[in-house]
Amino acid sequence: MRLRLLLGIGLSLAAAPVIAQTSTAQEMQTVMQSAPSIVTVKIVVRTQMGEGSTVQNEESSTSAPGVVVEANGLIMLSKSSYSMDSLSNIFGADNSGFKMKTIPTDFKVTVGNESHEYTAVLAATDNILGLAFVQITDLGDRKLQPANFTSASNAAVGDTVLSLSRLAKGYDFAAVVHRARIAGSITLPRQAFVLDGIPGIPGLPVYTGNGEVLGVVTFLKPTVSPSDSSGGGIQMLMSLFSGGGIASLLQSFVVPNTTVEPVISQAEVRAAAILAKSAAAGSAAATPSKPATNAPAK
Repeated sequence: MRLRLLLGIGLSLAAAPVIAQTSTAQEMQTVMQSAPSIVTVKIVVRTQMGEGSTVQNEESSTSAPGVVVEANGLIMLSKSSYSMDSLSNIFGADNSGFKMKTIPTDFKVTVGNESHEYTAVLAATDNILGLAFVQITDLGDRKLQPANFTSASNAAVGDTVLSLSRLAKGYDFAAVVHRARIAGSITLPRQAFVLDGIPGIPGLPVYTGNGEVLGVVTFLKPTVSPSDSSGGGIQMLMSLFSGGGIASLLQSFVVPNTTVEPVISQAEVRAAAILAKSAAAGSAAATPSKPATNAPAK
């Protein structure tokens, strides 16, 4: 009898890791079904930098992942993809006289691993959450798969969450799933979740194990700037050069859907106005002008 009991316990313990691994695989496969909503945005940026009246202009390009939030081609991404605002928020005001400004001048969107690039324009930005929205203008009748930010944001410490991203063009824009856990939560400067493990990419959604969107990863400006804390700039430099790097100062969080959804709704209104204006301009250009008629000779 005792032998049977020990054998039963041993079999249960041996099966536990298999069940856990199966659950993890199922969660990752479920979230992978949302991969079509993750796109790649190529951004051309003009950087203005200098001190006083001396300003230099440089142009560069970068790529960043974005998420489809509206089937007609409205894409959400992090402003940190092309702007230094996130650094300014963390470090506080710069009184050195040196100024730097980044201006996005062109957007191209790649859906999945397609070779075609769609043209997009900046439709809206939210400086509080550090989010930007670009609208594809030449999508035609095609509809994209949007992420759903309307589900309830229920999560607790210890829950497994997942995020999606895409590799670079040289790796076929392959979709990749990352796992992490809810490690805590904050209420200031606003409600948000803290993650351990891979924190996710700013501007992209975080999913629960059943594939529902929990919220979006973004940087949050603290209620007290690091420059106001003990040590000021010296403490920040020590953090930078002691192995923490920039990531040690740029804390990312998952802001829940209840905060993100209203921002998306406002962006949708602005994007709709841009599309309507573009359609009106295209219609006017396509309408042939009436040929002038000669007055009859008297």
